[in-house]
Amino acid sequence: MRPGPNRLEYEKRVNRVIDHVRDHLAEDLPLERLARIALFSPFHFHRVFRTVTGETLSAFVQRQRLERAAVSLIHHPDESVLAIALDHGFASAAGFARAFRAHFGTSATEWRAGGARRWSKRGKPLRKPGKARPRPREQARRMRVSIRPL
Repeated sequence: MRPGPNRLEYEKRVNRVIDHVRDHLAEDLPLERLARIALFSPFHFHRVFRTVTGETLSAFVQRQRLERAAVSLIHHPDESVLAIALDHGFASAAGFARAFRAHFGTSATEWRAGGARRWSKRGKPLRKPGKARPRPREQARRMRVSIRPL
């Protein structure tokens, strides 16, 4: 995608979706609904989202859910792991447990018992996800997107 007015418009649309996702993490977030928010077809939106952000939509949504759940595990020690998982959009404890371990390398229970501190000391703190930012030109050249009238 070339830098220019189209690129800026695409980034605005993607950022609109990012805001929506962050505000509705506990809900079902189907590609079709998010594509409508961005005013793209689902197929085109999936490609644009990955080009602009560097990760797929599903990976972004899962990462957001996991990182928010990890913070909740620390700040709400009296709440059960299952309740936190369900509050952050996971359908089951097993799905949450697998995703959590894959992302953080520890279980949610271990995370509460000091895993978060060990994670930070390893130099891998919970990153503060930002808005979509322009990617280096070399990476952006992989996919050229143009807008054509219907």
